[in-house]
Amino acid sequence: MERDFFVMLALSVLLFLFAVGKSRTINRWEGIALLVCFAGYQGYLFTHLAA
Repeated sequence: MERDFFVMLALSVLLFLFAVGKSRTINRWEGIALLVCFAGYQGYLFTHLAA
């Protein structure tokens, strides 16, 4: 699926940017942001299932 590639690419870039920050760790709010993106994308996929 083309959509999955671009979403995963964008989230991988976001994860990389979070991880190479000042402390080289992902803090609580960054982790929550990634978790919300993941849950939102899973919800989107679930509600738009092809029959």
